[in-house]
Amino acid sequence: MSRDGPRPPPAVPDGPLALDCSLAGGAPTGIGRYTVRLAAALAAGPLRDRLWLLGGRAAVLPRRVAHAPARVASRTLWMLGEVPPLLVSRRARLFHGLANFTLPLTRPPRTRFVLTVHDLIPLTHPATVSRPFRMQFSAWLARSLGLCDAVVCDSEATRRELLARFPGAPATVVPLGADHVPGRAAALAAEPLAPDRRHVLYVGALDARKQVDVLLAAFERLPRARELALVLAGAPAFGAAALLARVDALRAAGLDVRLPGPLPAGRLWGAMARADVLCCPSGAEGFGLPPLEGLALGAPVVASRIAAHEEVLGDAARYVNPGDPDDLGEALSRVLEDETCAEELRRRGPPRAARFTWRRCAEETAAVWERVLGGREVNAP
Repeated sequence: MSRDGPRPPPAVPDGPLALDCSLAGGAPTGIGRYTVRLAAALAAGPLRDRLWLLGGRAAVLPRRVAHAPARVASRTLWMLGEVPPLLVSRRARLFHGLANFTLPLTRPPRTRFVLTVHDLIPLTHPATVSRPFRMQFSAWLARSLGLCDAVVCDSEATRRELLARFPGAPATVVPLGADHVPGRAAALAAEPLAPDRRHVLYVGALDARKQVDVLLAAFERLPRARELALVLAGAPAFGAAALLARVDALRAAGLDVRLPGPLPAGRLWGAMARADVLCCPSGAEGFGLPPLEGLALGAPVVASRIAAHEEVLGDAARYVNPGDPDDLGEALSRVLEDETCAEELRRRGPPRAARFTWRRCAEETAAVWERVLGGREVNAP
């Protein structure tokens, strides 16, 4: 085995602390970034030799940390079929599921369970997801909450929604970090997405809950829309067919709407740093990582006035009523045309984003583990 390769977890009776890394290295999602960054921050502290990373791509996970790759492609089959016997075989002291609602359906007697719930959008906004996914989410989340010893929520907004539907859930708020984002100068070294004109940037999935259709309607109404580009950086998801048809119609009418797809990290940071406006019109979020990343890079952010955005972004963003293209269009025009307004948003962003670090996320996650294990097994980083 290579020096930098995976190692087996610690021998019993100590038992490892297992982390669900199944979304590490897959599609570029917020949960995937959370998984990779939390694992790295935990591995940088005293828990390194106790950690056991399950699933995901080893190439994006911390080196010289115990890792058990998945042997099946299906995350559902992996969670239900592979994870339980792994936990039993190593007598794991704890398993932390990071993927919103999934834990094994039974818990080994020796193992404690922790679950990160990022959002409850399939329950709070059911029309924005498919019916099969909504049913899976609802049933599996209820089962997982019945088995877990603690719940981690990205935001107080998510914790409130969780408790409204599952009173008594042992939920703690642990915010995500934003210090994985490079400095603005380094980000600007990346190749620009729209070097030929000013542009409005959207980052995220092209799906129903993100309300990209509202952004398209607002962009179309901008007085100087034909002088601008609208860049939608994300992959099509649920409800994207109508959205893509609308993009085609706007292009046919002479508007510049660009679909570069999901961007690799370097190009993403460059796009955010150069954006004249980073627009986040979503009708529902559990945290809102892209707008926080935008703040870190000094992008002027226009975001929907929803609880998670206001909690995370504070006074560093300009807010609009969700679902209102007129309000959104007015806000975009103001930031694009009023340099004083744009500069004030750029000034406020980095200090706000600096409050959110992965070290803090790891420390507070480790504190949850310590409480679950009775305060004897874990020392916070």
